[in-house]
Amino acid sequence: MENTQKCTRKRRGGKMALIAGTVITGLVATAFLVTSCGGHHGFKRDPEKMRKFVQWKVDDTLDDVDATESQKKQILAISDKIIRDFQQMHDAKDRDHEAILTELERDRPDAQYFHDLLDKRTAELNKLGHTTIDRMLQAWQVLDRSQRAELLEEIRDHIDDHH
Repeated sequence: MENTQKCTRKRRGGKMALIAGTVITGLVATAFLVTSCGGHHGFKRDPEKMRKFVQWKVDDTLDDVDATESQKKQILAISDKIIRDFQQMHDAKDRDHEAILTELERDRPDAQYFHDLLDKRTAELNKLGHTTIDRMLQAWQVLDRSQRAELLEEIRDHIDDHH
């Protein structure tokens, strides 16, 4: 019986790790796309354009769940913080480009420099991911139970459409 309990806990822990890994992978991919590819939509050169687009999308979604003006104001303030954090990471990436080019101009580029830069950027992205999760959950709590249920249904439909 003890082995069965261990096996069940191990499977449950494995499922939770898989779910957590999937969520983290999705956040990292999103963060990477926003910080690295934002320029493809004109956002790299115009952060205000990105902020307006995100606010429009968030506001549109909040209209779908009949959010009050107070709820919209709170959630848009949270989304502004998330956008600001991603913009700061994007700006740091741009600064890294010059340092990378300088290092590559050397006759013998320092491998440790690149490893350290990767570790630094990964740690920053990880921190940003955690902060974003916390802020998203904060925004989630602004909505009432029925609004969250409606939004959850929209999220499920979106996920189903992309699988």
